Amino acid sequence: MKRATLFLAPIIASLAGTLYSLGLNSLSVNYRTYHWYVSVLFFFVLNIGISIVYLQKTDARTSINNSMASSIGRLLASGLAFLVYGYLFPYGKTAMVAHFIPHYFLFTLIELFFLLKLVKHNS
Repeated sequence: MKRATLFLAPIIASLAGTLYSLGLNSLSVNYRTYHWYVSVLFFFVLNIGISIVYLQKTDARTSINNSMASSIGRLLASGLAFLVYGYLFPYGKTAMVAHFIPHYFLFTLIELFFLLKLVKHNS
């Protein structure tokens, strides 16, 4: 698999997350927030870092450990980012949850799709 393909997942997820947030902001007054781009940018940078870890040539066992560590790391980093956001902006947490959680699932699902393609290619 080409190296550029691994970096395609965060780009696709960023575009999909942006479209989701723009649609949610335009359709719902209750879930409107102007900080949605922070969530997309956070997950984009996080997934670029994870993609760099996946590019390292390793054996099968190490790549499985990297995959599990990246999932746990993403979950912990997301929780920490949400806590920091809640501390900095005490109002509007519900709106941020409406953007943040779908972005988390979107980035994770798209990364898993590309990771499965990578595993099939290396097998």
